[in-house]
Amino acid sequence: MPRGDCGPFRQVFAEDFNGDVVPLGSFSDCDHHADTKDAYCGGLRGTYRDDWWAYPSSWQDTATSGADGNAVRSVGGTYRPEDTVSVGPAESGDGRMSIRMGGPRTAGPSTRRPSYRRR
Repeated sequence: MPRGDCGPFRQVFAEDFNGDVVPLGSFSDCDHHADTKDAYCGGLRGTYRDDWWAYPSSWQDTATSGADGNAVRSVGGTYRPEDTVSVGPAESGDGRMSIRMGGPRTAGPSTRRPSYRRR
């Protein structure tokens, strides 16, 4: 995994995902204190629960709401992290987070929470 700053961009975080397996379905029950420093996904455990969060299931993405500036057509979806986000080894053995952008109008982003990290 690349480390360090690149041109005008300053790296503030790096994750190699080597370690625990987080199966599909674990990024669930994420509507606890949503969008605050205390946000968490009830389906996650350990450091993943402390450091990661996903938009709660059924939230609409910005393209659906029109907040992306695309007033011509709606191409957005609904977040379903329990159906789309998992962590585990790739075929090479390296760790990876998989985000399946599948299904019609389904989105699954998750976010690292460095500014939310509990100290």
